[in-house]
Amino acid sequence: ADELRWVVPTSRHALRMIIGRNSLDVPLFDVSTIDRLPNGKLTANGENSSMLVYTSDGKIIWTMEGASESKWREWPGSVAAAWNVRCVRNLGGDFTVISNESSVERAFVKREGENIIDLTHFDSKSIRSEALRQPLPPHHIADTRYNRTYRAFEYADEVISLGSVSQDWAAYLRANNPCASLNTDSKNGWRVPNQTEMAILGILGLQASGTTNNVAFQMTSTFSYFDKSGYGVGKNPNDPSGTISNTYRIPMSIITGNGQCTQIENVNTGSQGSIGVRCVRDCE
Repeated sequence: ADELRWVVPTSRHALRMIIGRNSLDVPLFDVSTIDRLPNGKLTANGENSSMLVYTSDGKIIWTMEGASESKWREWPGSVAAAWNVRCVRNLGGDFTVISNESSVERAFVKREGENIIDLTHFDSKSIRSEALRQPLPPHHIADTRYNRTYRAFEYADEVISLGSVSQDWAAYLRANNPCASLNTDSKNGWRVPNQTEMAILGILGLQASGTTNNVAFQMTSTFSYFDKSGYGVGKNPNDPSGTISNTYRIPMSIITGNGQCTQIENVNTGSQGSIGVRCVRDCE
């Protein structure tokens, strides 16, 4: 009972490692070091099973998609068969007491009575030192400036439903800020969240139900690092500029019914149902 026991992590353990990846000597998955996914068949990401991490609560973390997750064996056949486990152990707890509950506390907290998430316990490498007051540009999951959080951020009470967007999501974000209507003299800088902020909201259960506001997906300004042919940013010979668009890179979202981060294709067709945004802003 007094030993430090290595265990298979929960999905929340794994997401905490991903959110804090910049502070780890050996990240759970350093996406920016890989030019192309190893699967030569150029099929779904689930075929790259060596990059899928299994967790003890029956979920898979799709590390090549940042914070994306799904249920274990959610798809039949070889797709979504995780090969990897990053073992963890809990430090500083009372190991004379055996409990089924995780003893790992979150590194972020919701301030009492406010819609503010405080990340002051985060290591400085995993948060931004600057507050951003403008909308985030479309960016990929390995972007260390735009896909991190500030030391605190506020989230809006309501999800803004956008219905179906008729244009490429990256082009839409470059031309529109669906959160601008929330700006006031005392509170400004409202914007579409990045994937890290959205993952934190999902962990806290702050996503809207799939039946609320007719929103099936909440969108972020973060896109997949890899394109549809499995190339990393700037590595596709057909797109040497590394352009972030639906043509090559897929936008990230959260499923409002269960809080899982995921990829969503064809935002501009409306085939995935209505989409929405829970706006956020950097604050002190």
